[in-house]
Amino acid sequence: MTERNKKELVKKAKDTMADKRLTEALSEMITEQRGGLGFLLSMLSERPRTFNPYIIKGQSIYREPAALDTKTAELIAVAASTALRCEHWLEAHIARAVSEGATLDEIMDV
Repeated sequence: MTERNKKELVKKAKDTMADKRLTEALSEMITEQRGGLGFLLSMLSERPRTFNPYIIKGQSIYREPAALDTKTAELIAVAASTALRCEHWLEAHIARAVSEGATLDEIMDV
């Protein structure tokens, strides 16, 4: 790949990540899945170049992990949220873990 092609590809990716239409599509998808964005995501959605990569990264980790099943990824997120004492994310990841088939015993173990 030439230096020019690299620069064009990076510019295209940055432009996509800053695209308000992508923010709207991701926001609609989240609202359909969860019933709303919540406070943090609503605030982040005001800045598409921050919101879009944040959501896409989260999807790649929790919704589409490469080596783990989604339930396990969510259980790990429950453990991390607990360690960080982040009640908002703990509630969100517990709900997602349950929706992926986690039991109360599994959640309590992590």
